[in-house]
Amino acid sequence: MQLFNGDQGKELWRLKASWGNIVRNGEEIELESPDVRYTLGDPELEDYLYVQARKGKITDKQQVVEMWGDVVVRHGEETVTGPLLTYDSRTREMRFPKGAVIDGPTADLHTPFLRWKMDDNLMQAEQGVDATLKARPLSGDVSGKPDELPAR
Repeated sequence: MQLFNGDQGKELWRLKASWGNIVRNGEEIELESPDVRYTLGDPELEDYLYVQARKGKITDKQQVVEMWGDVVVRHGEETVTGPLLTYDSRTREMRFPKGAVIDGPTADLHTPFLRWKMDDNLMQAEQGVDATLKARPLSGDVSGKPDELPAR
């Protein structure tokens, strides 16, 4: 099963699932193994976010997607995991209302609630955050001397 959603001829998201079932007089679509590709920002840039889960459903005239069961989101080197994800295509906002873990090259973050605004690619963690920052090697001379700071 495949579904697409777009605006003015530009694809906003594409969903594939191993199985789909239309229920409630066509008001809801149940999904098995949903796999979604979201377009971040300008669709011309082909900057995608990939989401996978064990189960899902689509409601509100195919505007709201809910996914649960080992949800994994990948964008570049960043991975976000959580038990539940909701996405509203009208606001282009993804939420993790039951918590999320962000694992990236520069930080690990645990939060009870995460909001991701897709148009701005801005994440907001709420209700208490536990973060671990990871140091990256300095660029430039690797002889053990610190990099020079730019003149002011």
